[in-house]
Amino acid sequence: MVMTFAARRADGELAPAYARYVGISGNNFMSNTWRADGESGVGDACLRTLGFAGRMGGDAFAEFWPTLTKHLFRKNR
Repeated sequence: MVMTFAARRADGELAPAYARYVGISGNNFMSNTWRADGESGVGDACLRTLGFAGRMGGDAFAEFWPTLTKHLFRKNR
């Protein structure tokens, strides 16, 4: 889940993923230009920017689902 907000630098160290922040936020505000008036406000763009939470949930699911399936669907012998 850390990788939702961080990225690896060239030296392998973790750093804030600034490009991801700017890209996702900028995309959501830019898309206001072609959205319907009812969903093109600043608040709407900020709400869409919370997609970080969705990404974090997806990353957590991808990380832990294989382990969970081993324990949940284990066949008794």
